[in-house]
Amino acid sequence: MLTDNLLRIRDVSAMGQMMHEFFLPMPEAEISVRQLIEVRVRAEVHDYMQGRKHSGYDLFDVDEVEKILNRHGVGQPPQLDVEKQVSRALSGFKANRFFVIVNDRQVTSLDQTVAISDASEVSFMQLLPLVGG
Repeated sequence: MLTDNLLRIRDVSAMGQMMHEFFLPMPEAEISVRQLIEVRVRAEVHDYMQGRKHSGYDLFDVDEVEKILNRHGVGQPPQLDVEKQVSRALSGFKANRFFVIVNDRQVTSLDQTVAISDASEVSFMQLLPLVGG
């Protein structure tokens, strides 16, 4: 049972080293992988637009952010299309650009449902493409 509605999120390297840890509020105690990714991306985009940056992975498109920053100039907060960023992150999951591991088990489908409890941990492992291929 999820009593405080917060889920521990970890960004880990391909070697399993924890890079960043934070907590995200979850809407329910049982959610799909799709919902989990959506919640994370929405929180990241919101934080970014508020000028807050974490030291973990960003699941939204940094190239789009850079374009907006260059267009608006420094000092003005960028405005991002959250739905577009969610869609890109979901596409990234489908294309294996990152893995999601829930309670030490890799999830492989956006429609897969996972039960979340106070002891649950979710790890995001971002895969980096090899240079030249």
